[in-house]
This record gives sequence, C-alpha cells and structure tokens, in this order.
Amino acid sequence: MDCLHGGAVRRSATPKDLREKYALENLYVEDLPDFCGMLCTGAKQGGNRIIVVVDIVDHKAISRGFSGRRR
Repeated sequence: MDCLHGGAVRRSATPKDLREKYALENLYVEDLPDFCGMLCTGAKQGGNRIIVVVDIVDHKAISRGFSGRRR
C-alpha cells in the first residue's frame, strides 16, 4: 500500500481525541468498498516505514468527525 494513496487529513481537522490517543503526527483516509473508510498513519519501526490502521469507519462518521471533509 502506498502510504500517500489516501487523502491526507489536515492536522487541524484531525479529531483531538485521535491525535492524543494514538500520538498521531499524520493521518490519511482511504475510501473502501461498502461506504467505509480506513483511517491510517505512517510510522517507523526500526529502520522500516510501516502503515498503521487506526480505525475503519463508515463515511457518515468521517463526515461528522473531520471538519472540511464532506461526502
């Protein structure tokens, strides 16, 4: 998976509870089938870059939770 494939979420639009709970520095939203979206972030583990899936939510939750992003 290309870590920049999904839409980047502005830091100011990232819900504060997610930023604090997971210490997120970046967040991406990838559209999935069946009206779902995957929230993921990039991280480093050792010398490797990894993708961390934060949550999988429906599009209504994405629209409610992220200012400036509407479906």
